[in-house]
Amino acid sequence: MSVCAKLFGGALLLVAGLGLGTSICRPLFSCWWQLHTLARLFTYLDGLLTYQQLTGAELLRRAVQDSDFRRLGIENCKTLAEIPIPRGADEALRSELQQELSHMAGQPHVVVCAAFRRMAGLCEDAAEQKRRQAEAARRLWPRLGMCAGALVAILVW
Repeated sequence: MSVCAKLFGGALLLVAGLGLGTSICRPLFSCWWQLHTLARLFTYLDGLLTYQQLTGAELLRRAVQDSDFRRLGIENCKTLAEIPIPRGADEALRSELQQELSHMAGQPHVVVCAAFRRMAGLCEDAAEQKRRQAEAARRLWPRLGMCAGALVAILVW
């Protein structure tokens, strides 16, 4: 009975280590999703503005209808400058996007559309970098967690 309990405990420690390693990767995937969705939002707003002369508030009202965009936290935004930038984004990207968004008011539609396209490209590049980091972490951290669980199981045995 004692051997079975030790084996079960060791297996439990391995699984706990695997779960811990997997949970470490989650924020990276969340940041990737937010940046990718923000790029999609900018592309969507560019598409709307290219074919319709809408104000910033009207653009946001239409964007809120998409559940993915709502998960970014845009439902309470009244102006484009209030669009939240994901916290996981680099500080340089965050400040550049915030500056672009704040300077959009009063600009011609052509300038705003070009800014949306540029910001979408910046967000997609950042999202791709975060995706690569998340994939590397997904390969590394669960294995390290399992190794830590195995080490604890060996030490406890």
